Amino acid sequence: MKNVLALYGSPREHSNSALLLDYFVTAFRENHPDCRIVGKKLQSMHINWCKSCNMCKRIGQGCVQKDDMAILYPLVTGADLIVLASPVYWWGISAQTKTFVDRLYALDTSCFAGKKLVLLITGADEETGIQYRLIQQQFKEICDYLKMNFVGYVAASADEDRPVSKHERILHTVRELAISV
Repeated sequence: MKNVLALYGSPREHSNSALLLDYFVTAFRENHPDCRIVGKKLQSMHINWCKSCNMCKRIGQGCVQKDDMAILYPLVTGADLIVLASPVYWWGISAQTKTFVDRLYALDTSCFAGKKLVLLITGADEETGIQYRLIQQQFKEICDYLKMNFVGYVAASADEDRPVSKHERILHTVRELAISV
């Protein structure tokens, strides 16, 4: 594995999901020093929602919208591993993360085959909450469809009063995942 794309999907700069992703990236870098890791903060990028115009499929030259997805498309296609970190918003991923995922429709599905995906999710509910299972199942199905390898998932129950940085068990799990990928 040579290229890693780490995507911060929280609307808040220093969120629990951002801290979890930072922890993953640090542990991954320590154990895979030859990898190129590119991190992008989706909240600071200008990404329009998919307009369902289907021009990407009709003319076959990607999305016709001119926004920051033009930066992300080559990073996605060149990545061996994609790491998505998002908070839970209404039983799903954040709007920033969902908009990014929706816009991947413009890519040919064959470009995803063989890529690995790690999903890091934080929310205030307990880790046994249904929203975590819904998100995990959704991305397992996406990976099956795209012939990607869903190689890791961590759900962390954290909020302002219980920051993820204080959850030793979760941090250990994330570190182990970063080492094993």
